[in-house]
Amino acid sequence: MDAFVRTHLLPYDFSLTAEQQSELLASVRSELEQTNDEELFSAILRFKVEEIADRKIRVWREENTGR
Repeated sequence: MDAFVRTHLLPYDFSLTAEQQSELLASVRSELEQTNDEELFSAILRFKVEEIADRKIRVWREENTGR
């Protein structure tokens, strides 16, 4: 899952710090640990991971752009 997040979900318009990347991956792992088996083995998992990442990255993007 870490590889998926790193290759598909990290932003291109600004760089995350090593600490932010670690926090992002920890958030994804934490939420996946709470996911039921039905969702873990379904196509919805990709969308769930994207949503988790987007919530974290959105805050950092706004901080980066000064909004």
